[in-house]
Amino acid sequence: RYVALVDREQAGFDLLCFVSVGLRAHGHDDVERFRDAVTALPEVLECHHLTGQFDYQLKVVLPDRRALERFVVEKLTPLPGIARIQTSVVVREVKRSTALPIG
Repeated sequence: RYVALVDREQAGFDLLCFVSVGLRAHGHDDVERFRDAVTALPEVLECHHLTGQFDYQLKVVLPDRRALERFVVEKLTPLPGIARIQTSVVVREVKRSTALPIG
């Protein structure tokens, strides 16, 4: 496959957010249902399983704050097993890279 690196703002995605998600239950089926649902959301660029206060960290892109509200209220909150959500809006992206530190 080929990958193109596109400037998200030029593509109309002005808002970059990190959304922390805590699950109610941590059984295998609960986790798989959540992972499958999040994988299907095109706004979610990345999903990471974490240690600590929250279970998952999502990297999300959206065009504006109204789209953020719709995403959280209509798409994320109804997902199975979610106990809590905390959203952080990125003010400035200081560094972004896809290069691995090889050598």
